[in-house]
Amino acid sequence: MTATCSCPTPTTTPCARSHSVSTLAGNGQKGFADGVGAAARFNQPCGIVVDAQGAIFVADNANHCVRQVAPGDGAVTTLVGVGGEAGSADGQRADARFNEPCGLALDVDGNLIIADVGSTVFGKPQILCALLYFFFF
Repeated sequence: MTATCSCPTPTTTPCARSHSVSTLAGNGQKGFADGVGAAARFNQPCGIVVDAQGAIFVADNANHCVRQVAPGDGAVTTLVGVGGEAGSADGQRADARFNEPCGLALDVDGNLIIADVGSTVFGKPQILCALLYFFFF
């Protein structure tokens, strides 16, 4: 679901305009499926971040992967990891493995940073007990 405010600028007083909530992707049923809009399935989406082009990245926690929701049509694709396969491995796209990714951020260059809270791999940069994986697009 997405919530949008139609107020032109932030204000400390209540906005007189209406607010609406609409579903961009998924339909409320747990599962794993890439697809457009309601055809997509997530399982405990945990963290989101939006890039400068409007793409939405979702940490799909219980599916152990990171998904991308396209701006406009809401097409969902698996960006990194494999849905339903927990693990901890560096790699490109489907070769990477995560164990309950949750936090997402973009660095100043637009690179996606993923906090993988369930991993127990040693020798990786860790912040607050979360592994950080960097993906450059």
